[in-house]
Amino acid sequence: METQGTKVNPPLIGNGDIPWWVKFIYTFGIPAALSVYLIWLMATRIEGKIDNLQDQIRMHQTDTVYNSKSNDAQIMKLNEILITLQKTCVNGANNQAERDNCFNTGIK
Repeated sequence: METQGTKVNPPLIGNGDIPWWVKFIYTFGIPAALSVYLIWLMATRIEGKIDNLQDQIRMHQTDTVYNSKSNDAQIMKLNEILITLQKTCVNGANNQAERDNCFNTGIK
């Protein structure tokens, strides 16, 4: 160490470059550095979870579209079955009252 008057200059490590995080801690203090680190840590973890959620939403939307098309096809088949059953009912009815009852679906 060399002294200049009353001031003592500490020896420099390496070429005198100090890591940026050491400068940050020196400038703002340990509590601020910890706070910034925790915020960074939470932000990086949340970003990964948000990406995962977006992927799940896309898959759910794809499934919904597929299920909607599948439901439409099922409804068409059920309507065909209902028409066939109504025709069978009408053919087996003995009078007009029984034939009218064939078209009473019970849905109001």
